[in-house]
Amino acid sequence: NPAVIIQARYNSKRFKGKVLSKINNISLLEILIKRLKKSNKISKIIVACTTNKDDKKIVKLCDKLKVSCYRGPEHNVLKRYYLAARKFKLKNIIRITSDCPLVDIKTLNNLILQFTQKNLDYASNTLNPTYPDGMDIEIFSFKVLKERFLSSKSKKEKEHVTTLISTSKKYKKYGLKLEENYSKLRLTVDTKYDLYVINKLLKYFNYNIHIDLDKIIKLYK
Repeated sequence: NPAVIIQARYNSKRFKGKVLSKINNISLLEILIKRLKKSNKISKIIVACTTNKDDKKIVKLCDKLKVSCYRGPEHNVLKRYYLAARKFKLKNIIRITSDCPLVDIKTLNNLILQFTQKNLDYASNTLNPTYPDGMDIEIFSFKVLKERFLSSKSKKEKEHVTTLISTSKKYKKYGLKLEENYSKLRLTVDTKYDLYVINKLLKYFNYNIHIDLDKIIKLYK
């Protein structure tokens, strides 16, 4: 089974410390990790944070939740992913970012199934965006990650990890789509207002942090 690498850092440009901001006393990163632990198709959860001293708080949370943590370069995220994957000897990697606390586990399990059965290099629900913003899941092989890392030149590729995987013709890819397009719906956290929205959403469901995408869409409708 593939392992999840969650990309996280304390010093986010627009909203510092957002991954540790709390909703009903649980930080966003903790909500995400607890949701991911519900999947039986994941072999491991690794948080890839940075060597910046502020990220000690993230390391502390990982210890508390008993998930692995890897500290790498702050701005070259591609390198951080590559080094983390290499350290844990991963064959396949699921990429999730820490500003997406409500990643849907059913969707994740479905995507893992497609990735494995179709023997793919890359699978995601972002190729043709129909999922709400904040539901982003990408899966790729270590082989592809290593190739991209060794040939990366641009700043964009170093910052965004999968830019050239998702656009390259050379890889065998698959894009998961919903029947209706909900890509305008924002469930990601970039600003204080986003946090307010997610808080209101979870409050509506009595702060059940395991609420699934179907129920969220039903509420939205």
